[in-house]
Amino acid sequence: MINERGEVSFTMTLEGEPELVKDETGYAMTRQILVERLTAYETTRCYENCQQGDFEGLAYVMGEGCYGFNEMTDGELATEWADAEEGFWDCYDNNRLVIDLDEMDPLSITSQEQPN
Repeated sequence: MINERGEVSFTMTLEGEPELVKDETGYAMTRQILVERLTAYETTRCYENCQQGDFEGLAYVMGEGCYGFNEMTDGELATEWADAEEGFWDCYDNNRLVIDLDEMDPLSITSQEQPN
């Protein structure tokens, strides 16, 4: 986990992976889950902007490149999540994410358990 001073201190998930942060529902998120959620959210933002005729974000990524979430340090990922979490939940709660979450994400597991 990233404490209030920005220091990394690890606790382990049940799967034995380091927990980086907890989301607003209390789910422990590993690096993989954090990368997947951020990717799903940023892809959705880019898609929705393009749907509205705003191609600046896409043009920037295509022209300048993008420092991928997989390349970030754990601290950088935690900071990105802090900035993106509210928007992620808005997209998730309104079924707007344009790509599926990782199958190991607690949100995927929870939604698979719910009856149709």
